Amino acid sequence: MVGISAGSMFSLDFGAQLKRNIIIGNDMLRKDQREFVGEHSLFVKHSGWKLYHGSEVICHCNDSNKNDGPMVLGLRQLEGKKMLRFKFGNSPAELMLAFSENYKLFLCDWEGVEPDDDAYILFGEVEGLAVTVQMNGGVSKGPSKLSRE
Repeated sequence: MVGISAGSMFSLDFGAQLKRNIIIGNDMLRKDQREFVGEHSLFVKHSGWKLYHGSEVICHCNDSNKNDGPMVLGLRQLEGKKMLRFKFGNSPAELMLAFSENYKLFLCDWEGVEPDDDAYILFGEVEGLAVTVQMNGGVSKGPSKLSRE
């Protein structure tokens, strides 16, 4: 499930749908987005990114994030797809996620982002941990702030 987008930031939920304790009141979200959260969530924060279908760029971090714009429509194409594998580039901040039906999401360095900014955060409901990866490749883990509230 593709979550809330704020500029180039977005989240992807993976795994089982878990019922939220408190339903989100934002009517711009679909019913399933307001009522459920994924077992795991990837929050892409200060990373540059591009989504490909085959060799075609579907959308990227500089696209418009209007509800009917290329970013939202492009990222929605990942809904229902299975993540097949992932691979790090030269650092943990460079990440490729391969999905079913030949979709690939690439996270990369982005001009103007500070080296100690968070590139992305992986939250896990089951393990109760969050792994934060900074643009400089630094990796830290701590208690997950993924909440069903």
